[in-house]
Parts: sequence; structure tokens; C-alpha cells
Amino acid sequence: MLPLSPTDRTHAQQAYDEFAQAIAAYEIGAEVSSFTSRFDAFLAGTANLTAAQSRGYDLFRGKANCNTCHLDGRSNTQAAGETDNGMAANAAPLFTDFTYNNIGLPMNLALPWYSENHPDQFGFTANPAGVAFLDLGVGLFLDSYYGAPPPNSDWVPLFPFFVGKFQTSTLRNVAQVPPAPPVGTLPVCL
Repeated sequence: MLPLSPTDRTHAQQAYDEFAQAIAAYEIGAEVSSFTSRFDAFLAGTANLTAAQSRGYDLFRGKANCNTCHLDGRSNTQAAGETDNGMAANAAPLFTDFTYNNIGLPMNLALPWYSENHPDQFGFTANPAGVAFLDLGVGLFLDSYYGAPPPNSDWVPLFPFFVGKFQTSTLRNVAQVPPAPPVGTLPVCL
């Protein structure tokens, strides 16, 4: 395989830059990030939360400590009965801090990934290890888990610090996510 010429490398980089700009334009669009939920109206001061929603929000910012990683632009309340004296952020909350964390969740065998250990109609096997696969999160990228070295050998010493860490996912519009299959069922890939 021949290395790319400086001109070809520049063209490739431009293509990646334009690809990233297209994704960013899509993600910022109203179809994806409308920020029109009841919670957004609550932050804007144009709607109130129901009693159940208020209790959930108090739990989110208080005892459950969710707001530590799934940032909503307001402060946490640590003590029972403590009120939030902070103002809402001047930007719509994304409900993530974009960090990587290991919260110790066990393997979820209901995920289709674990049953994708057989070739599909094109001969591709997504997860050859099946239920033996151990998802190391970012650590999987830094280690030679599948025999391939990481993209940069300087990253290898970082492996122990990233085993099992995953990027904090957003909770924005989480209510619109399709429900998971019932616990104990394992989808079959044909």
C-alpha cells in the first residue's frame, strides 16, 4: 500500500472536516435538538412541573446525584429540603458532561450484540465472542483486546485508567427511546 501524497492527504482531511460539519449541522437542527420539552419550558419559566415531575427532579439533583454527570445546567441539592438557588444556564442542557465513567453495571444479555456471533446474510459476524465478549469501553480501544494494536502506542499506559469507562450518555429525550426487550429474552439474529 502506497502512502498518500501531501495533496491526497489534504483532500482526505478536507473530506473528513466536511463530514464533521455536516453531522454538526444535522445535530444542531430543530429536528434533532428542538429543546421544546416540558422541562425546557420549565427552565424558561413558561411552565411548571407536575408534583411527580418535581419529585423526580428533586431526586435527580439530590439523593440520586444524577446531575453530577447528566448536567442540566443547574446545581445539585444535597440535603433534604434544600432549594436550588442557582439560575438555569443560558444554554439548553444536554444532560451529559461528556466525560468517561465506569459505574459498574453488569453485562446485559438482553442486548442483541451478544447474540450476533453468527455470520449474517453477507457473511459478517459482528461479535465473534458472543456472550464471552467483555466490553472494556474506552479500554477496548486502548488495548490490543482483539489482537490489533491501539492506533497510538503512547496510549497503552492509559489502559488501566480507562477499563470499563464509557462516555456519559445524554438523557435528553430519553423518554423517546424505544423500550428494551423484556429481561431474559435474547434476540436471535438469522
